[in-house]
Amino acid sequence: MGGFEFFLGATMGALARVRRKLRDLRSYANIRGVVFFAQRRVRQSAPRRRIAGLVARFLPPAKPVDPQLAPDVRHLQDQGFVNLDGLVTPAMAEEMRRHFEKSKVFAPYLEHSPVVSLQEAAKLDSHVLQIADQDLITCPHLLDIANDSKVLSIVEGAFGCKPTIGLMMAWWSVPTTDRKARHAQLFHRDYDDVDFLKLFIYLNDVDSENGPHEFVRSSQLSPKLRGAGRYSDEEVAAAFPPDQIVSFTGPASSAFIVNTTGLHRGLNVQKGTRLILQVVFSMLPMAYGPARPFQRREFSSTNAAIDPYINRVYVDHA
Repeated sequence: MGGFEFFLGATMGALARVRRKLRDLRSYANIRGVVFFAQRRVRQSAPRRRIAGLVARFLPPAKPVDPQLAPDVRHLQDQGFVNLDGLVTPAMAEEMRRHFEKSKVFAPYLEHSPVVSLQEAAKLDSHVLQIADQDLITCPHLLDIANDSKVLSIVEGAFGCKPTIGLMMAWWSVPTTDRKARHAQLFHRDYDDVDFLKLFIYLNDVDSENGPHEFVRSSQLSPKLRGAGRYSDEEVAAAFPPDQIVSFTGPASSAFIVNTTGLHRGLNVQKGTRLILQVVFSMLPMAYGPARPFQRREFSSTNAAIDPYINRVYVDHA
């Protein structure tokens, strides 16, 4: 009987995964989805850069890079990441954290993505608890951070054209009962757009046990391990020396931009939690972004004079 129960459970789990994939595919039945799946077929760095360079010619041109930021652009292009000191103050990070502590969360990797309060989430045993868009866009400072002039200058310098805010997310990473790595907690590469960069901001203190982001330095340029799947520690260690792995730890307000076509992961949390905000800058509107923009009044108040083109996916300027 135990064997039959195991077989039945495995079968039901497989069916649930198939249903979830079919449901997800429906959301890609548009031009964004076509572009998303087409560019994912190009994995090697050199052809991806050529395609991105071609696309950039047809997009609004970048502003000249601030000379003081030119070293940051070069570091991002060569090393695959750059730290951004002072982008967010500790007071801003605390205000944002308090906002998200009161927000509902959902478990995107579980069937039906159940929605609960943060206090109820432990019973789900999910490693990721994501903030819904409606609570995300009302977060203080969100648009100011996404439209920071230093961030945009660095991104434009790397792209060679004006970027689009393609996706914004915030989520809690939390311990699971088995403390084992799941999904994006294993090394992997992202292929989200023809070219894209991700801004990450820690909204609580993150040390080696809180699930820090890890990145393999310069791996965005490497031909090794270019698949779209997950890689074990042993596979990565065989391809790259250990001193190439950069671990991002630091206090709340720590911020950094990463080219996540390079190998990376968020380590599984052993203790405490990790609350992280992510802003993805892409060349084209991303398949993962909202189906339609929000009204400006729905966002937390901001004094920023934001660029309608850069914000067109998220902010309705009509």
